[in-house]
Amino acid sequence: MKLIAYRMVVTLILHALGFWDIRGIRCCQTDTSLYFIDDHNIKCTALDSLDQSNPTFQTVVPNIVEGTAIDVDVRNGMVYWSDTQAWTINRMNLTSREVKVIIKENIGEVYSMAVEWESGLIYWTDFIYERIEVANVDGSSRRTLVTQNVKSPVELQLIQKMG
Repeated sequence: MKLIAYRMVVTLILHALGFWDIRGIRCCQTDTSLYFIDDHNIKCTALDSLDQSNPTFQTVVPNIVEGTAIDVDVRNGMVYWSDTQAWTINRMNLTSREVKVIIKENIGEVYSMAVEWESGLIYWTDFIYERIEVANVDGSSRRTLVTQNVKSPVELQLIQKMG
């Protein structure tokens, strides 16, 4: 089955070889889950349910004004997203459901983000201010990494070294 939606950002979280266990999280409770944001909600489903004729989706975070970027920190049970109308980067604890705005000052449109859970950092692109930034996952110690030779960045991939 293909999932097609306007401005849908999809994050595929594969938990191979049992490295992560998310059974205690009150959303998609399988080892391989698909999380996505469809402008106004973050949803998830078990990846193997997509083979069914009528897959089920669970709403993880409802009522986002205009969500654009998403990443999931499986190790710490957090989902992160940006909202281009509220001009924020947010996170929610998947167990307690507590939502927190972690970045709200001097931010443009964030279309891509990546959480690096080993170091506890979140990276994102800013389309309006044409920069790439990083902060601790709680929003502290924010700094700009790249401002030169960046023209309207819309995607970011963080490649973590194996081993």
